[in-house]
Amino acid sequence: TYYEVRTFSPEPNKFAVIFHDISQRKHSETITLARIKFVEIATLHSLDTLVQTILDEAEKLTGSRIGFYHLLEADQNTLILQNWSTHTVKEFCLAEGKGMHYSVDNAGVWVDCIRAKKPVIHNDYASLPNRKGLPEEHAEVIRELVVPVMRGDKVVAILGVGNKQTEYTHRDMDIVQQLADLAMEIVERKRADDAQLKAQQNYENLIQTIDGIVWEADDLPEEIEAARR
Repeated sequence: TYYEVRTFSPEPNKFAVIFHDISQRKHSETITLARIKFVEIATLHSLDTLVQTILDEAEKLTGSRIGFYHLLEADQNTLILQNWSTHTVKEFCLAEGKGMHYSVDNAGVWVDCIRAKKPVIHNDYASLPNRKGLPEEHAEVIRELVVPVMRGDKVVAILGVGNKQTEYTHRDMDIVQQLADLAMEIVERKRADDAQLKAQQNYENLIQTIDGIVWEADDLPEEIEAARR
């Protein structure tokens, strides 16, 4: 919580202090700065770097130690691991899986947000009765916060953070949800830009290939050229 402190003197030799809660203003400023940062990263770097930066920011703002971002296919059952946070990769998680497909039906309690279509907080992961085992060399999960990104009535992605030293709160949930929604907006734009760039490159390669074929045809021996006539 952030407070702005103001003092004034209502009477000689007396002072009064007023505290103004400016948490909401600070929260809005934080999200605005994050948006500017993400747009700059998207312009200069790859999609992987963009997603990792978003996860790193979510970790920092919630005091978390792990982070992950999954895309969800239109069938609402196929998850694609897009990336881990920098800290997760370096310090905790050696499990393979980036870019691989997972079934929601076979995943653990962290996909409860997909079924419920709303954020979920598990502040005592070990006590959850329906949790499933983690892959070998996966980061240990103590507590977690996972939020869905919605497009209409469908979940298109989920962003999760975990292992905050204290319990996750509704404030953490609001921060991660806003970052997740913001992330999807920029990720979608980045993917569209990358697809357009790839299509342009393919077109240019095709033109160069056609030009080469035309050049080779124009350079045929005189006998073949005569026969063509």
